[in-house]
Amino acid sequence: MAPTTHLTGRRVLDQHGEQIGTITDVLSDDRTLEPRWAVVSYGIFNHHRRLVPVSRLYTAARDDERAAPVVSTIDKDIVRHAPKHAGGPLTREVDRLLGDYYGVAA
Repeated sequence: MAPTTHLTGRRVLDQHGEQIGTITDVLSDDRTLEPRWAVVSYGIFNHHRRLVPVSRLYTAARDDERAAPVVSTIDKDIVRHAPKHAGGPLTREVDRLLGDYYGVAA
């Protein structure tokens, strides 16, 4: 996985090469400060936002190759049908909901 400081601005593709969107932010666990969710924006003017677990994002690119896309192990359609994220801080309830949806520990 790429360090989170190098995730923002990168395109996200699913494992089939389908473009999901662009990472516009990374949200961290408020207790551990570990990066937890990447905010992936898509659509005209990137007005749709979905959260993707950082643990399910990978890149083979070196840190200095910021233009290289990030690959998600989650299909595009699954991401795009995930619970919406309106922005702002992530609540425990939303974190649990997303964890259940993606099958990752909350």
